[in-house]
Amino acid sequence: DDLRPLVTISPEATGWPWPVDPQTHVASPSSFELDQSEPSYRIQNAVRHAYQEAGLVRLATSSWFDGVKKASSFANLVATPAEARSAMEAEHEFARHWFPEFEHQEIRDIGAEGIGEQSWAVRGGTDDAGFVEIGWTRANAVLSVYVTCNPCDSDVADAARRWADKIDDATRTAAN
Repeated sequence: DDLRPLVTISPEATGWPWPVDPQTHVASPSSFELDQSEPSYRIQNAVRHAYQEAGLVRLATSSWFDGVKKASSFANLVATPAEARSAMEAEHEFARHWFPEFEHQEIRDIGAEGIGEQSWAVRGGTDDAGFVEIGWTRANAVLSVYVTCNPCDSDVADAARRWADKIDDATRTAAN
């Protein structure tokens, strides 16, 4: 029920220092809104609809930003594991379109095997300046991390993977 412990796991799991506290938000479905700056984006509407169909129960996010790098973690609890897979697929589709179309960043799929029960990852940029987003499911939770930096302290994909693994371990423990 309480997603806060999952989204507040520090991105220091990446091996990079994060000297700032996170901005954390936990909400019920009634608070789930599109980005108010441009609510008509088709892909945002598709994600919102996917979560409504999935029976969104609760959502949480935390973000860390220190001027050079940013890390965000997301956790969304839905009605069933099958609905989590459906919502996670919508998140993947969102990432595959958002970065190229709206941020003008070319992306490529990278491996995310072994995280959660179903997973995906996309990457843009290079090892020393870029971003990675990883999404996965664990039971009826849809989880993701996003790490971006310019310059990066080390390989951003490896850093994001270590952080996702740490959150997934905590999620597995919480589910038991």
